Amino acid sequence: MRLRRPLFTPERELRHALAEYRALRDGREVAFDGWASHQPVLIELLSKISTPRVLELGIGFGSTPIVVGLSGSSVSLETSESWYRRFARFDEERHRILLTHAYDAESWHVPYFSESWDVALIDNSPGRTRQGNLLKLRDRVRFIVCHDTQECFKPSASDYRWDFSAFDHVWTYDRFPTFTTVVSATDPIPLDDLGGLTGIPPR
Repeated sequence: MRLRRPLFTPERELRHALAEYRALRDGREVAFDGWASHQPVLIELLSKISTPRVLELGIGFGSTPIVVGLSGSSVSLETSESWYRRFARFDEERHRILLTHAYDAESWHVPYFSESWDVALIDNSPGRTRQGNLLKLRDRVRFIVCHDTQECFKPSASDYRWDFSAFDHVWTYDRFPTFTTVVSATDPIPLDDLGGLTGIPPR
C-alpha cells in the first residue's frame, strides 16, 4: 500500500515516480495505475525544459509531486476542498497550491489563464470543463498535457468531450489503458522516445 497522509510527502512520492519511470525506460514491465498513467509523459516533458513554469489543473498524488519537484515554479489549482486539504500544507511561494470555486459548467475563470506557461496539466473536475480550459490555455501554454483521453480512440466510461482540432501538434501516449495527450499550438511534441500516436485522434 502506498504511503498517504501523514507519511506522504511530495519528495517521497517523486522518488517513487522517478524509479518507476527509469524502470519503464530500461524496458522493464511497469504497470502504472490509471490515475498515474501520465507520469512518464510529465517526467519526460519537464526534463526537456529548463526550469519550466507549470500550471496544474487538478491536484493529486500522481502529478503534484512531479510538478513541484521538477518545475522551476508552479501553480496547482483544485476545486475539491477535500483534495485541496490533502496538499495545502505543501503550499509555498514558488509552488502554490490553491483552492478555487471560480468555474461554471463550461470552464474555469481564474487569473492564471491569462499568464504564460511552459507546461499545463489538465486533469481536473468538473470533467466537462476540461475542454473549455484547454481552449482558454491554447495561446498561453507551450505544451498542454491532457489526461484521460482514451475516449478519443476507444469506448470509454469518461465523457470529457476532448477536441484537439485547434492545435497544430498533437501526440498521444497509449502505452497504458488510460491515455494521455499532449498538444501545442506552436511546438512539435518532443516525446517520440516514448512511442505513442501522432496526429489528431479519429472522431
